[in-house]
Amino acid sequence: MDRTPVNQSPSSLESSAEGANAGPRVLADGGGSDSPPTSTVDASVVNLFGYVRDVDANPIVGAKVLAMGFSRNAAETDEKGRYRLPTPIRRGASLIVHVSCPRFLVEEVNVTAQEDSPADIVLERAPRIAGILVDPRGEPIEGYRLQAVDEAGKALAFAITDARGQFDLCRREAKTEGRVVVSEMFTYGHGLLVERPSVSWGTENVMLRTHSAGQLEIRVKRADDATPVTAFSVCLLHHEHQGPQGWDVSRPVGSTSDDGVIQLRSIPGPVSFVVIAEDASLQPSDVQMVHVPGIGVHVAHVSLSPGRVQRIRAFDRQTGLVVANADVRIVVGTSDPEKAPDATLPQVSELQGIRILAWSRSGVRTKAKTGPDGTAIVRWVGPATEAWLRCEHPQYRTANVKLTPSSEPIAAEVGLDRCIRIRGVVTPADILQFMPRVRAVEERKSLLQCKWMAVDAQTGGFELDVDNPGSVRLDLAVTMPDGVPVLTAEGITRVVVGSESSSQVLVLDCTAHVPGVVEGVVSVDGRTPAKVRAHRVLDGVGHVGWAAEVVVGEDGSFVIAPMLVGEWLLSAVPPNAGPFDYRPVFFATCTVQAGRKAHVVGQVTTTALEVVVCDASGASLAEGQQMILALKRCPERRFTAKLGPGGLLRVEGIPSNETVVAEVQGGPYDKRRGETEVVARQLVVR
Repeated sequence: MDRTPVNQSPSSLESSAEGANAGPRVLADGGGSDSPPTSTVDASVVNLFGYVRDVDANPIVGAKVLAMGFSRNAAETDEKGRYRLPTPIRRGASLIVHVSCPRFLVEEVNVTAQEDSPADIVLERAPRIAGILVDPRGEPIEGYRLQAVDEAGKALAFAITDARGQFDLCRREAKTEGRVVVSEMFTYGHGLLVERPSVSWGTENVMLRTHSAGQLEIRVKRADDATPVTAFSVCLLHHEHQGPQGWDVSRPVGSTSDDGVIQLRSIPGPVSFVVIAEDASLQPSDVQMVHVPGIGVHVAHVSLSPGRVQRIRAFDRQTGLVVANADVRIVVGTSDPEKAPDATLPQVSELQGIRILAWSRSGVRTKAKTGPDGTAIVRWVGPATEAWLRCEHPQYRTANVKLTPSSEPIAAEVGLDRCIRIRGVVTPADILQFMPRVRAVEERKSLLQCKWMAVDAQTGGFELDVDNPGSVRLDLAVTMPDGVPVLTAEGITRVVVGSESSSQVLVLDCTAHVPGVVEGVVSVDGRTPAKVRAHRVLDGVGHVGWAAEVVVGEDGSFVIAPMLVGEWLLSAVPPNAGPFDYRPVFFATCTVQAGRKAHVVGQVTTTALEVVVCDASGASLAEGQQMILALKRCPERRFTAKLGPGGLLRVEGIPSNETVVAEVQGGPYDKRRGETEVVARQLVVR
């Protein structure tokens, strides 16, 4: 489908669009990134190119260069440090380029798209801590993961040792104050660090050494004929060092060997493990508990007993034909198979302060798929107080069959009923360019009955399969170029599935939900901001997260398209602000109407908030009192400040037209609140 750049025909809404989790992501001015190539050369657009170098003018290879606000407009530098963005950009457009590379600080720079002038970018070396890690014998250790932790326990950098045991803990931010502690994160069987040094950023040649690591050898055989089990997985857990040990019980260590033997490194001490064979006819082992020595190898022998192989057959109840690719589950120990957790792997439990592996008493024990003949081979897990056989297929209703506890093998046949199909068409044709999708939601249980289903871009037709008869609602989403559906409207219509009307072709009138366009001009304190972000407004309050973002041109102009119908709050982003660490500068609210263009002009002046905080009697609060501040239009965006002498509260950079809400934190006035205009001189908390 052809997509016209937003700056050429916004009124017709034939513009490109970007998807986001909370709403539309947009193209920067001039970015028709998904437009098909044409034979004619458009002189109004250029491909941005340039070089990425370090401070010594050396080329940086493998740096990732991304034009923010564009769809998939990214490139990597070659051996000469050169990059060229694949998507054309309007000549003279101002945009933000995000550059990142390991061992260098992340950089965001403002550039202007020009054909004959390369955009050169210089990256600074990231602050780092480097060294080498060895075992007790002095041999380097590969694959050991380290971390740098500050005084508050926050991890600031991570590194994995290479084949020579070398590591580089690089911080991606320029801030280097204070000292950090270098500690283990995941040892993957190697010993813990002998010491965890406290060092400052920029330290080189740090020598780290580990304690001794033990060896655990597991020999796995079948219990019936003593032949080796050649393929299995091991869930391993050290009782005292679960985190640093590094073995994740949800991701077992796999092994394939002709003799059924696996050797694992382990921190010396008490260890528990479970062996799970790939052969579905073998039961998992019981939890084995051993003590791994610091020197030598502990050998553990494991016998796996054959389970009772069962045959499950799924068929179409109406035609009698077999159903292939149906998911088969056996759920034990629960009365509701729809909410059963996954219990195919052991869990970590704690008994008297010791962590051990244990099997869950309830949940999904066995998983399989039916083959072309409609049958699935499953491993019955033995007698249970309650067990369910659950069979699922996208085109059929889910079947749950209660199984009677028995020590005998089972052979079950499951009849599946076809889902009820809803057919419809989406109108008007204007919305089809945004690739709408629909889904059905069962209102009785508020459960999604199906995923988003794409609407035919030419005819607007769609088909939905619903499991059970009853009342369902249909929701509408707009699909962005990267395939992300954005919820646009809930409950476009309601259908009673199974009734005579549900068999007819539904017509979904989405005229009121055709996206619109917002364009305008903005300045903050007489300067052009870097970006404009759009925040959803619900019940008169703006949301802190943004649903759309666009780069502002040199003249302060911006275009956001598409924009979902509704009320929006627009904020400006300063040029040097990070992606999440900025204080919103709200400058306008606007209401987007279906298929219409909204024009916004914002000229914001910021000032310093200076108010004296008093109680109801007029007495000022004590110096040093902690306060929590928020903007009334967006109360979720909070920041803290302390009162100065005489109860003076001073905060820089607040827009002069804002209302500030303040709350006392701690002390005799804890939780008392008040609000004031920026131009006021006193704030009373009650």
